[in-house]
Amino acid sequence: MEGVIPESYFLENGDEIKAYHFLTEEARMLGVKQFQQHQLLFSSHAPLLFQAGNDLVLYYSKDSGKSSTQTPNINETKYGNGIKKAVDKL
Repeated sequence: MEGVIPESYFLENGDEIKAYHFLTEEARMLGVKQFQQHQLLFSSHAPLLFQAGNDLVLYYSKDSGKSSTQTPNINETKYGNGIKKAVDKL
């Protein structure tokens, strides 16, 4: 994800969305791989990842702390389903 600066958005409940636009789909795939490797080493809770074409959206939900897994189920979050629908339309 080197060289790609995300657009960051904070929702009213404190959740965060980071949207990355890569130059190519291959660059996005490499960025996802790098992110996942980094995430395994440094965090106990991971965001939901949504991907379409050259775009990657990370959704950091405050609800992730309530999940029994590293990444919350989309249905355990307030906005996960809505974000998925929006990304699917990209």
